[in-house]
Amino acid sequence: MLSDERRYQLLYLVLYAAGNGIAGYRNIFFEDIGLTESQMGLIGAVLVGAGIVAQPIWGMLADAYGRTKLAMAVGAVVSIVGGLLFPLGMVIESPFVLMIVAAGIYSAFRSPIVPLANSMVLSSGIDYGNVRAFGSVAFGVGILALGPLVETFGTVTIFGVYAVGMVVFVISLRGLPKPSATELSPDLREDSLQLLTNPAFVLLLAVGLLVGASTTTANSFFSVYIRAIEASDTMTGAAWFVRTLAEAAVFIWIVRLGWRHRTQLLVGAIVLALSFVLYVTPGTLPAVFLAQIPQGAGFALFTLASVSLAHEYAPEAMSASAQALLAALGLGTGRVFGQVVGGWIADLVGVQDMYIFVVLGTGLAALLTAGFFHRRIQAYQ
Repeated sequence: MLSDERRYQLLYLVLYAAGNGIAGYRNIFFEDIGLTESQMGLIGAVLVGAGIVAQPIWGMLADAYGRTKLAMAVGAVVSIVGGLLFPLGMVIESPFVLMIVAAGIYSAFRSPIVPLANSMVLSSGIDYGNVRAFGSVAFGVGILALGPLVETFGTVTIFGVYAVGMVVFVISLRGLPKPSATELSPDLREDSLQLLTNPAFVLLLAVGLLVGASTTTANSFFSVYIRAIEASDTMTGAAWFVRTLAEAAVFIWIVRLGWRHRTQLLVGAIVLALSFVLYVTPGTLPAVFLAQIPQGAGFALFTLASVSLAHEYAPEAMSASAQALLAALGLGTGRVFGQVVGGWIADLVGVQDMYIFVVLGTGLAALLTAGFFHRRIQAYQ
């Protein structure tokens, strides 16, 4: 019989393998059906905005009723419906409105799954890094395999892969331990207020906003960027593969350094900023591949530190809610801003020069992260 840790590792493997195609290739699908970069950015904003609305609600319900597994199963099934609406854009004359609707349905049910899964792992006491590493490997291997499929059968392939993957995900939920319920009470409402007025948690949300804006913009337009430097779609998958291997290595190995989470957050933001410089100068395919290693490492450091800090700051009854708030108010708000502004900038100056603003965003995040070393902030940790 599989241990709980192995079950969670399998869950993350399936979850990230299913979603890699939509995350990595959706904008070239939109390009293929005739949408502009600005329209891509607006669809991306809806993908994130729907999650901002949905995630705190799902997190609070999961904390209150202990039905986290059911919430994830419902989210998976309905997100399949939303995902399968996207291919209809190939057969209608003006697909933009339909893409907006599909994005809203897909995201409102898909986006809460990751923070809910994170809260289950952290609450169980299992090493989050060892579990999350499986997601990174699955994402990288899956997106590498999708490259030739996309070139052979078209970008519509990514939506079929998602549907099959999420069916397997629902099956994988069986056997996971059921989280305990937390009775809704005045104390829970006080815990919510305490969390949102904690300066350290608010600073974490601000850093998440900047990193979310920068990395989501960079990742969403990466497949378009690869075409802009005259490389094939297969190179998109290959680059993602290198990046996610670096992520997985850091998720597993970083615990040996014994760094505090605030140090991981600072180093992660700095490394991310430096990695995106290579997209601008020299901006060649070899440089882009070289950038994937520090980019994967920086993202892993940021992810591990941010979810761990959110868990530490949260009262015991607010575990899922804290992860949902980080995903929605921090990362989510940033992603909405990044998608809209990134699409507008790409239209204005081109997708390659857009990455200058990604460098600036991650650099500013690194400056804010230094605030976690201030005495007043440390007093709340």
